[in-house]
Amino acid sequence: WRAEHGMGALLSYGGALLVPLIMFGVWQFLVKKRRRRFQRLAPADKSPVRPHADDSEFYRLESQLIRCAPERRPGESPARWLARISDTPACRPLASSLFDAIRLHYRHRFDPLGLDSHERVQLARIVDLCIEQLRTTAHPRR
Repeated sequence: WRAEHGMGALLSYGGALLVPLIMFGVWQFLVKKRRRRFQRLAPADKSPVRPHADDSEFYRLESQLIRCAPERRPGESPARWLARISDTPACRPLASSLFDAIRLHYRHRFDPLGLDSHERVQLARIVDLCIEQLRTTAHPRR
């Protein structure tokens, strides 16, 4: 009697375990099927994304500063970097212009209202003047 009772309990528990296993398998199949469908529909363009590369004139100034000032540290914000390099010989004459440029750049990038056309022109003008002065006075860092 015990063997029959033990076997019946095993079958009832086995059936109770079998149902969730089957449901999990069906769920995995459906998830994989959906994932494959979305991968097929995804755009084929795999080109590297350059976020903000042409968004602000400040990036032209940043690339010029990289050539003649100490490098930006990992995790260092542009404003902190400018504060740190503003006392270097190449950047000392530009310090106030650099801070004006970063202030306008941050407003352009992060202020919901952005910059109006006059301020955008002002940013471009500051960047152009800084770049010109860096080209004529600064020496590349070694």
